[in-house]
Amino acid sequence: MAIHEKRLDNYFIFEKFVKPEQALSLCEVTVLPSEKEGFAICAIESFLMKRLHIRTKTAGYSDMDDCCIGIDIGDDVALAKEIENYLDGKDYSELIEHAYETTKKKFTVDVMTSHILDVYEKAMAK
Repeated sequence: MAIHEKRLDNYFIFEKFVKPEQALSLCEVTVLPSEKEGFAICAIESFLMKRLHIRTKTAGYSDMDDCCIGIDIGDDVALAKEIENYLDGKDYSELIEHAYETTKKKFTVDVMTSHILDVYEKAMAK
């Protein structure tokens, strides 16, 4: 259902392209409740901006499961509970710091490029 049909227009702002750091600087937490999603670059952006990230356990989640809060696909109750936990003041500072440090070690452009090159070099060697 469209946002305007639910009369939620006042709760959403639709922008054209915005740099991730501009959008994330306005957020305290990011939520990615996808049913189908690969390795979500927005999670990495959230980690680098030191934002709590809540996401569904879609493809790519296992690469970052120790850096964010994972919710089973379609589990709206668990999603709402995790958002409530944050709003109620649960301390996620250790998780957020761990995600930041892990991202700097595992998910930089240099590291990811190196992994991709390794995959192709191994494939070509066969």
